[in-house]
Amino acid sequence: MAGFGVRYVLAAKLVNELIEAADDKQLTQTIARYGRGDLLCIDELGSMELDRRGAELLFQGLTEREEKNSVAWTSRLPR
Repeated sequence: MAGFGVRYVLAAKLVNELIEAADDKQLTQTIARYGRGDLLCIDELGSMELDRRGAELLFQGLTEREEKNSVAWTSRLPR
């Protein structure tokens, strides 16, 4: 409503896309695609287990994005 571009993605989907992109040598393009927009909302981050590679790729993508635009993530972990 305020004119900001927001992208929503499930954490598992994002990690799977990053892994596939890395395998296909398309990681830079995939990270750039998720880098567009004013806010990236990542849902259900706490409800998944990440292997080392998935965690590293997610960290790389988030690090490059947070230098330019905002990131928000949600989790259903108990308090």
